[in-house]
Amino acid sequence: MKKTLVIILSILLFISAVFGIWKYACHRASASDTLPRNTIINGVDCSGISKDEAVRKLTDKWNSRDFKIVDSGSTLVVLPMSYTVYNIDSKLDSAVRDAGFFKGVAHVFGSSYDIEFPMRVKKTTKEFKRTLKNFVNTQNIGKPETKDAYVDLSNTDFNVVPEVYGENIDRRVLKKSILKHMAAGNMQLDFKASDFYKQPDIKADSEEISHILDYCNTYLTKKITYTFGSQTETLTPEQINKMIYLDDDGNITTDKEAVQEYVAELAYRYNTCSSTRVFKSTARGKVNVYGGNYGYLINQKSEVKQLTKDLKSGKDVTREPVYAQKGAGRNGNDDISDTYVEVDLTKQHMWYYKNGRLIVDAPFVSGCIKEKTGTIVGTYTLQYKERNATLRGGSEEDGTDYESKVSFWMPFFNGYGLHDATWRDEFGGTIYKTNGSHGCINLPYKKAEKLFNNISAGCTIVVFY
Repeated sequence: MKKTLVIILSILLFISAVFGIWKYACHRASASDTLPRNTIINGVDCSGISKDEAVRKLTDKWNSRDFKIVDSGSTLVVLPMSYTVYNIDSKLDSAVRDAGFFKGVAHVFGSSYDIEFPMRVKKTTKEFKRTLKNFVNTQNIGKPETKDAYVDLSNTDFNVVPEVYGENIDRRVLKKSILKHMAAGNMQLDFKASDFYKQPDIKADSEEISHILDYCNTYLTKKITYTFGSQTETLTPEQINKMIYLDDDGNITTDKEAVQEYVAELAYRYNTCSSTRVFKSTARGKVNVYGGNYGYLINQKSEVKQLTKDLKSGKDVTREPVYAQKGAGRNGNDDISDTYVEVDLTKQHMWYYKNGRLIVDAPFVSGCIKEKTGTIVGTYTLQYKERNATLRGGSEEDGTDYESKVSFWMPFFNGYGLHDATWRDEFGGTIYKTNGSHGCINLPYKKAEKLFNNISAGCTIVVFY
């Protein structure tokens, strides 16, 4: 019994002694501003130095090394560790705190104190990102690219185009592997390209593709077709998809900006007003005719409203765009019908075709080049016609006024028009250069009369050099 008591007392005394040493050690450790003797952190001697100094030593060692990507013993690229930043402060604090007893013992007895923790990269520098990007780009040259599966929205068949497994390196995956190696203290990556091939995010048999197909078959099967004479344009499912979406309640909602963008693009391609036309002239073949106020002009504001309505209707629609102004004919961008007046200023000759048949052709005298009163060019519309009109005007150059009585007046733009000129004995040739009109097309009386009797307001007038 007495022996047992002695043993118990001995154990208690030992425990008390250990506890006392532990308390003293911790006190010494916490009271010290420096790390204990024989402190080794990740293989770096940090004995008797402050934490800040330890951080600097560890950082210097880290930055002194290079990370290499190698292939069959050949270095492909070098990434200096100075291209990375890691948060060692908190790691060091945590490691020292967790090993407090052993730190204290090291202080008391001067024993070795080893600390190990992974050197995980906190962030990478611009230099790191640029170097890695250039490496990956070089590796990817000429390699087939990985592609996601997708639904073909060019028509309502909605065919699924399967994914493609390429041979291009996924930079994100490669970077993740590099940082993992660095954290483990491994300064070399044995590169095998196939380990880092980019994988498709979307596959043909995926649930995502299935959802897309359901949406397409429900909402993108409508046909909205625009007519431009004999030419038509039907919106593709892809175009419709850009302009509609489902709101939180599952209702079709239009994207106003997308609708406006589409209508603006439609107007850009199919408006003919003030455009440059390729015109098949009688005497000189194809010529470019610039300017004028004739042609088709889509009313974009009204068309946006109508298209929005059509998109929400869920019905097939075939129609013309909403126009602010129309021309006489329409075949795509060809808006000259088979009834028009052709005014060739170079040839000084006019032709009038009605329903494709030549009715009148005549020489004329146009605006005077010498006096800078040349005839305006472009494509216009006959505004009206008037018998026995008096034409008045003046010259901005010399301030002179004129007054001319004509029997057949056919204006097409701001005082410019066709009419008879009984005061002239000759027409055509080069008269216009020195003795031309104030801008109008002067015609022989009989020719002007015939034109007047056969033409109607709204007729297209094409004027060109």
